[in-house]
Amino acid sequence: MKSSNSSCVRTMMRMKSGEHTIDHINARKFVERQLTPVRRQAAKDLIENTEYLTQKEIYASIENLVIKLYETGGLESSESIYMYTGPESKSFYFMSTVALYYIRKHGYKEPTHYVKRITMDLFKKVGDSPFIIIDDVSYSGSQLSTMLHDIYYDTVIKQKMSAPNIYVACVAINDFSRKKLETVPTKKISKWYVEFNTSPFHLLYETLYTPLLLKIGIERYFYLNVFFSLYTESYPYVSLYLDHKIADDASTYRTALMYGPVVPTNYDYVRFFEYLDYKYELIPSGFDASRLYTEFNEANGTDFSEASYQHEIVKFLVEKLKGLDVYSGDSVEKLAFYPFINKCKESPDLLENINDDEIINCPYDVFLLPEEGTVGLVGLDYYIEEFGLNKSAVIKKIKRINCPLNWYKMRNCGDAWFTRESAKNRTKRMTSRTRGRKTHRSKSHRIKSHRIKSHRIKSHRSKSHRSKSHRSV
Repeated sequence: MKSSNSSCVRTMMRMKSGEHTIDHINARKFVERQLTPVRRQAAKDLIENTEYLTQKEIYASIENLVIKLYETGGLESSESIYMYTGPESKSFYFMSTVALYYIRKHGYKEPTHYVKRITMDLFKKVGDSPFIIIDDVSYSGSQLSTMLHDIYYDTVIKQKMSAPNIYVACVAINDFSRKKLETVPTKKISKWYVEFNTSPFHLLYETLYTPLLLKIGIERYFYLNVFFSLYTESYPYVSLYLDHKIADDASTYRTALMYGPVVPTNYDYVRFFEYLDYKYELIPSGFDASRLYTEFNEANGTDFSEASYQHEIVKFLVEKLKGLDVYSGDSVEKLAFYPFINKCKESPDLLENINDDEIINCPYDVFLLPEEGTVGLVGLDYYIEEFGLNKSAVIKKIKRINCPLNWYKMRNCGDAWFTRESAKNRTKRMTSRTRGRKTHRSKSHRIKSHRIKSHRIKSHRSKSHRSKSHRSV
């Protein structure tokens, strides 16, 4: 327990909780300065339905999950316990670090093996031992479900093995991501899983959110995405950010939450849907959407159903939006910003960006472009190329903002946390490391500087003395 890493966890518990609340003055301006009533409603829906998880809440949830794992999962009696940590730059590693802190705090049996990379041969060794996967939020369920689906299909369907004894623990999920995590594939055609069954894996979570689509309905959800997340179709399921990060564009409304953009007059979303509406899937498949269709039809005098092609609904909504989204002013309003997340809105990088002429004058569909590889909307590459939207310089400037800081990608917690390295060796190693890095001698600089580029501070793993009973796989 006496290590630089446990100190790191305790320090972050004290320093990083509750600093990123919504500034309601700027949030009100973000809503009121939108140019049309339908845009104001979309901005209001974003503000009123955004969830914020503080660091303190996350730590408390991890502690509760650890207690559930050990009290109900029978882990104490297991000869071997495996924990997936993933690479140091991912949230799995951060969550595993915090979980291990609470495992030691409560005196539970520690994992005997730490797994950085999952291979299919791994589970021949794991057998029926508990295999723990801990994460903060499953936004869409895609990353976790893909991992679990591949494990199940390879071990059970292909290799005819017994299902691994996997425990998945998340701080928060939502109804849609839960559905993905509660199934496993039984049939595959080409690279696609096509038939599913109930998952044998154990799923634990602390908070279950209702997806935005279910809260505000088809029409308002569509308008919300048109104005603040154009390229993500039926994502994001929720608007959510944490003290330690805002996730990518497919997971949450990253760009809108970061900048608080006022949509300009020259935003041409009609052009976008003329090219992509036949591909655009507004409603996720695999759940009963009958209530949503009933409410939509009653409000619009239509007869859409789950049997309808979604591009028909999208086409209807685009035509309706053209009639609703009418700006009565005479002036041309450029892109403007009212960032509303406290702490972040004072970020020097963000302040520089919101006053940058190149960003202010860029087309709004350029401003909303997701980071490369974030979404897989069919036809998007063609659309970008056709209209010359791929202005990489301005996109890089827009996306360079990183607040709240992903502090777990910095050098705060290293491999030694997952070992029983002696306190003497830890102190010696950390002292040596500090001497060798003059630019990071100041404690306040190490902890408080939020402008260090992540590629400049990649963790340089030091060799650590591992006990025989604690190994990385």
